[in-house]
Formats: sequence, structure tokens, C-alpha cells
Amino acid sequence: MPAPSTRGLQPLHRVGAVTTAMITKALCGTGHFCYRARMGGSPSLSSRVRISEDALFQELSGETVLLELSRGVYYGLDDVGTRIWKLLGEGRSLAETLAVLVAEYDVTAEQGAEDLLALVRELEEHRLIAVCS
Repeated sequence: MPAPSTRGLQPLHRVGAVTTAMITKALCGTGHFCYRARMGGSPSLSSRVRISEDALFQELSGETVLLELSRGVYYGLDDVGTRIWKLLGEGRSLAETLAVLVAEYDVTAEQGAEDLLALVRELEEHRLIAVCS
């Protein structure tokens, strides 16, 4: 089988908010409960996330290629998405992640929060992360 190619990767696209009941609850490594909904969740800035065991990632030239193993689907993140992915992997709250982003990028806290929460909802929808309380 040939090695996967980065050609043709599409970035994650924004999706509208979905109000689906939470269907899975698991305990995160931090001792917080993680909720995972198939159609998106309701993360807040006080939330933390856990990267799914079914998510593999590889950084290539500042961008990240993500593979969701259970379905074999590839996703791509740009340089800002890659920075967010790394911060999420450190176990920070979304508020702590937002503070880093505001310090490192030319973005207001309001716009940064909106964009961060939208990305987290999308990553959760695609089963790449679980949102923890």
C-alpha cells in the first residue's frame, strides 16, 4: 500500500451548532468526565478536552494531518489549528488555551473564543477529541 499523500486534504469546515443529546461518558486521564456526542457537543471555556485514542496526527511543514482511525478519514489543520491542537494535547482548559492564543496571535479574546469553540465542536463532531467537564 502506498504511503498516504497530503495532496487533496481538505481543512475542517465550520458547522452549525447541533443540540444532540450526549451519548457517551468516559473518565478522562485528569479525573474529569468527558462527554462525547456524535453530532457535536457544548464546550465552554471552562472545558478541557481529551484527544481520542483513535486520532493520529502528523505535523508537516507547520500544518497537521489528522487521521480518525475507526473510519479511516483524514483531516487537515492549518498553522493556527496545529497550534491549537498542540495546546489541547497539553490538557489545558479552553480558557487557558485561549489566553495563549491571544498572547501569540493578533486576535481579540472574543473572536478567539468564538473560533476556538467552533473548532473544538468540529473536532468533537469528527470524533477526534472528547470534551471534558
